[in-house]
Amino acid sequence: LFLNISLDHKRQQPVIICSQFGGMKLERTRQINPDKVHEVYVDFIKGVQFKELLELGRKLNMKNQEGKLAFLIKNLYECFVQRDCQDITIDPRIFTKQGHFRAVNPQITIDEHSLYRQAEMIALVDHS
Repeated sequence: LFLNISLDHKRQQPVIICSQFGGMKLERTRQINPDKVHEVYVDFIKGVQFKELLELGRKLNMKNQEGKLAFLIKNLYECFVQRDCQDITIDPRIFTKQGHFRAVNPQITIDEHSLYRQAEMIALVDHS
């Protein structure tokens, strides 16, 4: 599974993008299976709506995992806002046999103009 939260510059609002096809480029997934890429735009004032996230889980055929997915995305969105992120991507995201989410390759990009507010995040930067 693929999960991304970023700022859509044309619409000037955050967008949550999910797909059942993780581990491959999003553009490639859009070419092969455009109906398998789902987007939820978030109003800055209202914030992320749990109802929309549950519906997203249904579209992804999460089968009894919609609530867990919604909780994960809601928390990632809060991180996105609080940490001045430009982009949060988890690709791929997998399930364990016990039904837990695992982020295999998480990546966070913080707006460089707000780094002065994110000192604790700078300490976590991997310079390798």
